[in-house]
Amino acid sequence: MAITDYKVTATPLTVGVGSAGDLLTGSTPAELAANKAIFDAFPDAIKTEHDDLIDYIDVKPLSFESTVAAATANKGSFSGWVPTGAIIDLIMTNGNTAAAPTITIDSVAYTISGMPTVAKMSTSTAQAYKLKKTGADTLVFVSLPDYVCEYGTSGEWKYERRSNGKCLSWGKITGISITSSGSFGSGGLYLHNGTFSFPSGLFNVDPEPFCSYSLSTVTGGIFVYSTSASAGGVQLLRSNATATTIGVPIHVIGTWR
Repeated sequence: MAITDYKVTATPLTVGVGSAGDLLTGSTPAELAANKAIFDAFPDAIKTEHDDLIDYIDVKPLSFESTVAAATANKGSFSGWVPTGAIIDLIMTNGNTAAAPTITIDSVAYTISGMPTVAKMSTSTAQAYKLKKTGADTLVFVSLPDYVCEYGTSGEWKYERRSNGKCLSWGKITGISITSSGSFGSGGLYLHNGTFSFPSGLFNVDPEPFCSYSLSTVTGGIFVYSTSASAGGVQLLRSNATATTIGVPIHVIGTWR
């Protein structure tokens, strides 16, 4: 946000800092910047007392991007004042695996409580979390209302990690080898079995896969299921016992934290 984009007010702010009648306004960008510099130097308690003016003026954008390594606890230093109760958007290009991360904003070292410590899926994506200021130096991970923390692709899979802990993944998974385990019933059908893998590290417990598929050689239906948090199986009925490979569109619902 450019300095000229700040809204202004003619309401005097007399808080014992600077001269009586100092205004959070300005007729030029330089004058406004000078008055903002005075305001930025106010103690946190005084700023909180004047939240009505802070909201009107839109003091600082509350979105930060951290480029530090995932395992590094200090996620970086940034400028901008954070009112109590404010929500911060923190984007981490390398994700977060630190158990007790911190972030420094205007020389205040904030501890971050409740942030997931799950590595991101690939180098081409990032993780984004919302944090709420609940104390003078405390930020808490906010999961609701629900939002996407990370999304991307992993092989043939697309995926979303959501703040409420839900994880979605979908794609047409090709190259699944199926072999017959023998005849099924008396109608000339053969039961075939195969296996496939979920994106590595995406789910923390066994997810629930589903499929919707039409194949001329599938006579009695197709079924997918999970065998672990990282793998699943497929069963289908065919009219012959010949081994083959198939591609199956699969949707998966699970959790990641």
